[in-house]
Amino acid sequence: MFIFDIFNFKKSFEAVATKENFNSLREIIKAAIIAQVKSKIPGEEKMNNVINEAIAFINTHINSKNEIVQWIIDHVLIAGIRGFAQAIYEDLKQVVKGL
Repeated sequence: MFIFDIFNFKKSFEAVATKENFNSLREIIKAAIIAQVKSKIPGEEKMNNVINEAIAFINTHINSKNEIVQWIIDHVLIAGIRGFAQAIYEDLKQVVKGL
């Protein structure tokens, strides 16, 4: 099956790497960050909660039957989600006072 994954990689990747999926992921992270603002837990725990929500979204909405594409999702997107969430937090911090 892996050989067929190579041949339909582009089509499979384009199916999951859409602007809508990444905009939705950004909005999920943004909403999770805002929801964590009022909680009285340490900052790292707040970020872990945000990361968990983002990973749950990725696992349910951004996945592929193509093993190569799924490997990229697991080892690049999910592995880098903390940096992506931190960048969104930094952007929000400039706009929202007291974040």
